[in-house]
Amino acid sequence: DYHYLLEGIKNKIQSGHFNITDKVQQHSILRVGLHALGSPMWFDESFTGLTINQHRDLNMFIFCLRALMRSAFAVALVTVPSHLLKRNILDRCIYSSDIAIRRQSFTGTELEKNSVLADYHGYFQLTKLAAINSFSSRHPGSAEYVFKLRRKKFCILFFY
Repeated sequence: DYHYLLEGIKNKIQSGHFNITDKVQQHSILRVGLHALGSPMWFDESFTGLTINQHRDLNMFIFCLRALMRSAFAVALVTVPSHLLKRNILDRCIYSSDIAIRRQSFTGTELEKNSVLADYHGYFQLTKLAAINSFSSRHPGSAEYVFKLRRKKFCILFFY
């Protein structure tokens, strides 16, 4: 399902001379942003829910995208709607990525009324950190962060 998207990114890397092997003096980085990957908006109007093959394709796409980004002067930011995916599929997506974060809003929860957290908008959790050239992924531990949205800033603060 994601073959044409992967081919388009690969063509952009080649045509824009973002390959690591290109002899062109590179001064910029290709930024790839994919919003809500795996959501119904990526499929046609007959979509009724992700099938087993589409789950496999999603995981394979993230794995191939990661390999493609490592061979280029490029970075990809992919958002995945965790409320639409099964937990095991989400875990595979996290496993296939270099870095994974999770944002959880206070809106609509009991934490919204908590006076200690009144200045903040939600939790920011580091799920996985990059582990390039190592045997295991580094887990950030149990540190808790909160985030605050301002007009032109997204502030992440350590919460005691």
